[in-house]
Amino acid sequence: MAAENERSAFDRMVTTISDDERKDMLDKVSRSAQEEEDDDVSSLPVNEQEYKTSLSIRLQQESFLRRLWIKIKSALFNITPEDIYNTSLINHIAHDVEHTYPGLISHRRSVLTLGTYEKLFMIRKVQEFFMPYIESYESNPGLYYYYLSLVVMPEITEQIQQNSDPYKFPFTKNLTTETRVQLIKKIDDALDSLPESKRTAMYMCVRSIEWLKAFNRMHVDSLIRNFTPAKECLYNLSRSDFASIAKVMNVVNIPGNEALVALFSFYYNTTADNPNQGDEEQLVSEFINGAHLHIEEIRSFSSGLPVKDIARLVFDNALYDSRPFGGGEDWFVKFKSQWRINFDTRWNQWLFDYKKYRVQIKIKTYFDYDDLPLLPVRPWTKLWTGYPFRYELSMGFIWLFFGTIVKTIEAVLKTLMLEGDFVVKENSAEYTDNFRFLQNIRNDFAVFNASLSDGGEVAAALNSLGHSPDKDPSSRAGFTAVMNDVEDTAQSFIEKAGKWFRSMKGLIGAIVNGAESQYYGGLTNWSKIGGRQNKEFKENLSAAYMLIDHAYDILTEAEGLDSSSV
Repeated sequence: MAAENERSAFDRMVTTISDDERKDMLDKVSRSAQEEEDDDVSSLPVNEQEYKTSLSIRLQQESFLRRLWIKIKSALFNITPEDIYNTSLINHIAHDVEHTYPGLISHRRSVLTLGTYEKLFMIRKVQEFFMPYIESYESNPGLYYYYLSLVVMPEITEQIQQNSDPYKFPFTKNLTTETRVQLIKKIDDALDSLPESKRTAMYMCVRSIEWLKAFNRMHVDSLIRNFTPAKECLYNLSRSDFASIAKVMNVVNIPGNEALVALFSFYYNTTADNPNQGDEEQLVSEFINGAHLHIEEIRSFSSGLPVKDIARLVFDNALYDSRPFGGGEDWFVKFKSQWRINFDTRWNQWLFDYKKYRVQIKIKTYFDYDDLPLLPVRPWTKLWTGYPFRYELSMGFIWLFFGTIVKTIEAVLKTLMLEGDFVVKENSAEYTDNFRFLQNIRNDFAVFNASLSDGGEVAAALNSLGHSPDKDPSSRAGFTAVMNDVEDTAQSFIEKAGKWFRSMKGLIGAIVNGAESQYYGGLTNWSKIGGRQNKEFKENLSAAYMLIDHAYDILTEAEGLDSSSV
């Protein structure tokens, strides 16, 4: 009630004084209030709570004379005291900006001018520099955090890797699910007990990269497009874009060298279209130098353009402020998850190599061959060392078997073709085709191998592409097309070889093991074939069957491994 009486008395006073008295009072109060404004307005609220305080409440904190001046103007011009107070603050901010940072705005016309345009154009160049690295980071933050740990705490990271590495176990040991659980627990325990200083250092780096990500998302490009040919932009046209800039540039969090080194290393090692080639250490140094130059541009932008004040002018809100910038709070969850992903990859690779080791042992046991066989000529390795040729093991073994191993049993196979009297007459034709296949596949392999050798069609096509298709997108399409043709040919070889093995197992198995079926039968002259060497023939044919059976077993495993490695 007292407040209502006070307002009524004030209203009566305003309505009863003359125009001259009213003007004289307004001038006096205005001069007095302006003196206080010069002292107070430059000290805008600095903490979050004050920024959330409404203009109405803040107005009550002003001096009596200033509040009186605002009330008089409110009554005279029928404008709310809050709007008058806001306009007063805005005008003071604009005056400050125009005198301290000339060329950025023309507040009288409510426009951003050439100076702001030039600074925005400069900062757009900075965004372009960091863009590919930030896009790489956004694609997999967890993996970046792992690369960051290699820089921030390399000794700890290396120790965790060693303690949880399945490769510390020999292939003679068959790892169990229990072993896997134990290794994962070692990772979790080590990460959960990281020194606080290292966790803090990691988090600070993550926050800075998150800030750089937000910096690259600022709507600088669209704001630049709103400028006229005269390089001016109305306040109201810049609001939606300037809000993103104000939020990020309110508190600048420049990444340090550790975060930047990890950012480049992550990009360099994980981006297929990475144009950087050469020594990684040298490239890191060049990137850091370039990053520092662009970071200076960010500092220049921050110091040369009062973003918060201009945002208040743009939004016509003297207390406008952006929410505190955040990001990266869940970094540790993603970091731990990435360790699990890394471990699963390593674990699966160990299982794959373990199976390869078993195949290698079988080849050594059955055929006295020490290594995993590979094609004699593989021209793609000259261009792309790590290229995953889809049929690496299968084709290597087919080349070994039909080029070398089968020759040890070819004599007994030929005797069977020439002298064998098959119970099922169709078996004779099938067997003869199979025997001729041996020479045909060797001829086909010779042609295939010649195409892969220097001067061959495939080798020439690959050589014409230049180098490093793994790094150069322009040559990768051609490389892929050539390799697709090579792999189609390889697949045809594998299918024909598999068919040959299955047919020979059925034919010879029915003879030596009595495993007759509706398709395959024995020989009518089984006890006579080979004449006086009948016993030796039977033994040799049985040995040939075992060799073919073992070979088919290895080819089947090799196909499975090739399939799982794709």
